[in-house]
Amino acid sequence: MLKVVLDAEALSRVRVGFSPMWEVVGSIRLLMRNSDNHVHTPWVKWATPRIDADLMELVMSLAPNPDRFPDFLTPPPGERPLPIEAELAELAAKDPAVAKEEFNECFDGRVPAAVRSLLEDPSTTMRRLSDALYRYWNQVLLPIWPRVRRVVKADLAFRADELASGGLHQLLNRLHPRISFDGDNLGLHMLCCHKDATRHAGRRGLVLLPCVFGWPDVLVVASEPYPVTISYGPRGVGTLWQGPSETNVDAIAKLIGRTRASILALLDLPLTTSELAELTEMSQPAVSQHLAVLRRTGLIKARRSGRTVLNTRTPLGHAILQATGDGT
Repeated sequence: MLKVVLDAEALSRVRVGFSPMWEVVGSIRLLMRNSDNHVHTPWVKWATPRIDADLMELVMSLAPNPDRFPDFLTPPPGERPLPIEAELAELAAKDPAVAKEEFNECFDGRVPAAVRSLLEDPSTTMRRLSDALYRYWNQVLLPIWPRVRRVVKADLAFRADELASGGLHQLLNRLHPRISFDGDNLGLHMLCCHKDATRHAGRRGLVLLPCVFGWPDVLVVASEPYPVTISYGPRGVGTLWQGPSETNVDAIAKLIGRTRASILALLDLPLTTSELAELTEMSQPAVSQHLAVLRRTGLIKARRSGRTVLNTRTPLGHAILQATGDGT
């Protein structure tokens, strides 16, 4: 078990973040596992043939196994989420000596040929690695990024509500079954850790990070000089590759119209008006009008999360959608 000691200062520095680079690494872990029995299997089958052969060789060589990646590839996010381009620019600016040291430690000195070729010229190591990961991003993550982003944003809104209603104790104890918090120490029961270890979070604090492609595992960076960063699977991952049921939409369309039925079916996760406009390929004013009708009929509700307004189904809206899907 990994024990993270959280003193008063560390508790005051707990924050929740979001990082595209963590999704990059999480998705590579999935490809390395090569499992057909996983919620992300549809993505794995779709993505594998789209990755260039030379790029696949490199990304599959970045770690000795799916549970042991160099920490510099998964940096803690900043105060504001950065786009992948900014995170990769930071990666390209890192000291190549750090990358070499972490690769050697990770592989116990037996670094694969694809990685060794990157390390041969320190002046180009980080730029070439960054460029390769950007190619990977464009080939298999950029096309599905709106889906991933919606799940993560919905989870962040939920965690903010957890913190507001029950404080840190409730937030930390509901992140994942393998995470527990007793008020002073955060315990992480990691399947890949064979030895007990303790890390004092201290002034660097604790970063909590939802990672769609990390599900169902808890991924942790606990080594110095990085702050303790814990990645967990966000709520709603199971809906990621599912489209709205046409049976449900067809049935409820007779009651409220096809467009409003489609919007209601999309709200498995909280979505903003602009996200719904993107999904339905409608203008925001048109979506707003339909949302207003759905709110007046009690099928959805809106709530503010920071500067955004999220639309969610009410129990009544969910019950109607389920009943029509069952044919009752």
